[in-house]
Amino acid sequence: ENNSQVPITISAKRYGNQISITKRVQYVEVFVENIVTEKISVEVESVGDTAEGFQVSDLQANIKAVTVTGPESVVKTIDRAVARVEVGSMQADSVTRTDLILYDAEDNIINTSRLTMDHKTVSVSIGILEQKVVPVEYEVNGTPATGYQLVSVTGDVETVMIVGKSQDI
Repeated sequence: ENNSQVPITISAKRYGNQISITKRVQYVEVFVENIVTEKISVEVESVGDTAEGFQVSDLQANIKAVTVTGPESVVKTIDRAVARVEVGSMQADSVTRTDLILYDAEDNIINTSRLTMDHKTVSVSIGILEQKVVPVEYEVNGTPATGYQLVSVTGDVETVMIVGKSQDI
């Protein structure tokens, strides 16, 4: 990072002989720093709860990483790039577009006004599976030995939850 003073000369374009300028040269301090480019992995996070009896099975962004270019002091603070998708009341697979949000290591959102990104939004595929509670039925194979008789079959588990595509469960 370099800083230097740049002289600014003040003058009147018109009526110069009628205006009095006390300080004709002023200085502005300019800070110059390196521009760097980093490739940041894209993470996808779901927000909200799916409809009752459904769950998120898969979240996939259409890109794996975003290329960010900007001042080194800003780019070096980027910890992760996140695509957040709202899954509230979803009951089926879906695809949606969402903005990428850059975060630092303390989970603060990074201002992107001085950065360029090769992707500011991403497309996210959301996989939804149905949950279903089904009774457990115990089945016996074979026959008891001679002189023995099967009286009953019981188990500790009465129901189990299964998860899968709606058409499969």
